[in-house]
Amino acid sequence: MIYIDENNNRKPYMTNFKLCNGDDIIDRVRCIYKVDEEIRECSIPVVDENGKLIYFASWVSNNNNPPQDIKDVLYVPEFWDYSLENSILDREILDSYDAYEFEKVDEYSIFLARVISKYYKDKKIVFYDGNAKYFFNSNNYLNVSIVTDKKFEQHLELNKTLYLFTGEVYYDHNIRPNQVNQNKLTTLSAIISVLWQNDRVSYGDKNPDKVFYLIKSKLGMQGLSDLIKFCLYRVDMAKNRKDIIPIIDMCVPGDNNQFNYGDGTNAWTMLFKQVSDFDLTQVYQSKNVIIGKEQIFSFNPYLAESRFSKDFSELINEYLVLNDTMKKSNEKALKDTINVDINKVLGVIARGTDYKNPAVAAAGVIKKPCETKDLIARVKEVCKEKGFTHIFLATEDQEIFDEFMSSDLKDTIYYVDQNRYTYGQLKNGLLSDYYNENKVDTWSMNTKYLGIIYILSKCGGLLTSTSCGSYQIATGLNDHKYSFNEILNEK
Repeated sequence: MIYIDENNNRKPYMTNFKLCNGDDIIDRVRCIYKVDEEIRECSIPVVDENGKLIYFASWVSNNNNPPQDIKDVLYVPEFWDYSLENSILDREILDSYDAYEFEKVDEYSIFLARVISKYYKDKKIVFYDGNAKYFFNSNNYLNVSIVTDKKFEQHLELNKTLYLFTGEVYYDHNIRPNQVNQNKLTTLSAIISVLWQNDRVSYGDKNPDKVFYLIKSKLGMQGLSDLIKFCLYRVDMAKNRKDIIPIIDMCVPGDNNQFNYGDGTNAWTMLFKQVSDFDLTQVYQSKNVIIGKEQIFSFNPYLAESRFSKDFSELINEYLVLNDTMKKSNEKALKDTINVDINKVLGVIARGTDYKNPAVAAAGVIKKPCETKDLIARVKEVCKEKGFTHIFLATEDQEIFDEFMSSDLKDTIYYVDQNRYTYGQLKNGLLSDYYNENKVDTWSMNTKYLGIIYILSKCGGLLTSTSCGSYQIATGLNDHKYSFNEILNEK
């Protein structure tokens, strides 16, 4: 992102080199920074028509850890095409407001203000940065005003004002806002909302009347729940936009993940059906393919909207379909495990291992599960009150499993044989670290995990020690038909 550098602590681009200010100044500065990465550490002096220095332009990356190979890892782009004649600007968010307040002048606020001026001539634009006078001083921007004697967010008294500030986008697990309805965005998030559909490639000339959204990323050691969440939030974002067809290709050769070990197979279709009627062969021959580069939810407000404003179990029910192989395997697992009326079985999820890690809990990523003794006590209460005769116990934690099996519930417990671990085995690390260090057969582990979730989804009721991915997926697959459903630590 290019910004006005008032302190100018950087070395100059070239001795005696200057650019003259004008309507296209940002485009000219961007061209210099785009060509040579080394220059991005330098500032560029900008002068007026008389040659007087008026400001320095500097550049800062959107990506703190840019990928080594942008063909393999999708990321937030640094250089968009800022044409106001662009026919595929997504103006849905801008449509929703009557006025716009910008905290500072930067590359993105300048373009956004120009888009607003072109398409919404009667809507008010306010900048709280005096440097805006260098970019909006002509009769083309009559709806732009510059305010320097009042504070940002305190000038316009309109109900539908969008506040845009310059700063890093962050994700706070504890807040979980719906960014679109909060009336506040970074200029980076706002510009992504306008331009995200422009990140397109043409793989061929097929389907010229269709636009595909390719969901593709490295997985690393992310597990089943992470895979599903990453994909379905993006599927939902695409489905909520007009005439965009999502397609999933979770295949990056060399990505040593838990599903395909980097062999080039699509990790998604190893387990689930594709989310559209098209297959990847067709998409990789098509003319219009959006490549989703925003890895972090907060970067794209539409993605944040899907993430923060919707029940994930609803997305599971709407978009997640087991492929034929997994469906057959899971039905067999159900038949082999439960030999009573499944409606009389209470599914019980007891999370441990990673969920016992104080660092994970302190980060706000998860809610600490209830104590096992409290979970057992609640299981007994629910079975008595609701008439469940058996439970299906799902836990990856050996200590929790042993505690259940030594209780007076032991004769009512169904479970699937699986590898279970103690927190001590993890040595204060995470399960994914243990899998990697001990070369665990993670494909078999994940398919068994999916079978366990499938059985949970068929039970008559569900009780969990904390909210987690298996609970959300099971609830979605069940379509909220449980006669009893409770998260114990949120009771």
